[in-house]
Amino acid sequence: MKNKITYFLSCLIALGSFTLNAQQAKKNIDPAKTIDSLFAALKTATEDTVKIKTLNMLSRQYIKTSNYLQALKYGEKAEQLSEKINNKKRMAISYYIDGMIYNDQGNYEKALSKHLKALEIMEEIGDKGGVANSYNSMGIIYDAQLNYPKALELYLKALKIYEKLGDKTGIANAYNNIGIIYDSQKNESKALEQYLKALKIYETTGDKEGVATTYNNIGYSYMKQNEYEKSLNNYLKAAKISEKLGDREAMALNYNNIGDAYTKQGKFEAAYHYLIQSLILSKEIGSKDDIKEAYVSLSELYEKKGDYKKAYEYHKFYSDIKDSLLNQQSGKQITEMNSKYESEKKDRDIELLTKTQELQQDEVNKQKLIRNVFVGGLMLALMLAFILYNRYNIKQKLST
Repeated sequence: MKNKITYFLSCLIALGSFTLNAQQAKKNIDPAKTIDSLFAALKTATEDTVKIKTLNMLSRQYIKTSNYLQALKYGEKAEQLSEKINNKKRMAISYYIDGMIYNDQGNYEKALSKHLKALEIMEEIGDKGGVANSYNSMGIIYDAQLNYPKALELYLKALKIYEKLGDKTGIANAYNNIGIIYDSQKNESKALEQYLKALKIYETTGDKEGVATTYNNIGYSYMKQNEYEKSLNNYLKAAKISEKLGDREAMALNYNNIGDAYTKQGKFEAAYHYLIQSLILSKEIGSKDDIKEAYVSLSELYEKKGDYKKAYEYHKFYSDIKDSLLNQQSGKQITEMNSKYESEKKDRDIELLTKTQELQQDEVNKQKLIRNVFVGGLMLALMLAFILYNRYNIKQKLST
């Protein structure tokens, strides 16, 4: 049983994404056709910036089909090319996308490293939307590491920026992710409040993926409140939309949650049907986090059935993969990485403040110099006038 976090990819548009192919991606039902059109565009591309845009779009499409190896392949190509030509906007997009991929693979250390790089560039070029997206993505990583206070802090930072920008999709995504934290902190009523606010926005904007995500999260809240029928209805709604969208990762998650709901209701055959589908899909797309959830759900199912041998086997599978995702070294490295970023940011701020103060002092010194020159010049003029006046008086006396 799990919520669904929401990434935000508006930075692809905000930083000048490949508009033509973005439109094609929305129109084509078969993602393979979109990928083919992007490969065709890549072959004819002559400018490096167009190549980078196309590579990033390819990476994004492979993420949608949960083919993370291919997604990372083209994401890294975009990253390398953007670094080669030193195009900061494209570098930020590439880092952001690669961070998403690493997060989906459960490699949180590398994911955070990429998002921190993206954040630094977003701050440098003054892209507020990109900064908010980076905060959101980093919050997702801390959420996965069970560091809920840090995740909530980052989500709230992102929300504040989205609200200032009037970014409805960003606001809705932030509401969803904040709701997940409240759920994790066992505050289901506040979580549900956030989800319902997100759902209203997604329905208004016609964001089907967002609607499916929110139905899933609402189902999760009802499940925690032991309202299994309401929970199941929302999970089924989410699964139906995800199937139409062809979102295999969302399908894996939804099937797992549907299986959990059926287990709670004692409908073990239906539960097994959905949980096995979830496990198969999770293995196909290589999502360790979803595989982990499928294992623990199957363990709970067999425990309910009284088959303790099978329950133990699946719980062992779950423990092994959980340990690989949440090892102490990874958590320590992530904390150190964030501390390093914060320290470097403070150093940059201090350096900027020092430079500002130096410039201000230079200006003060300049003004003092101008004032002194003016006063000095005035005194010289007065002295000269006095001397001339005296000479004039002497001449007058001599003439008389």
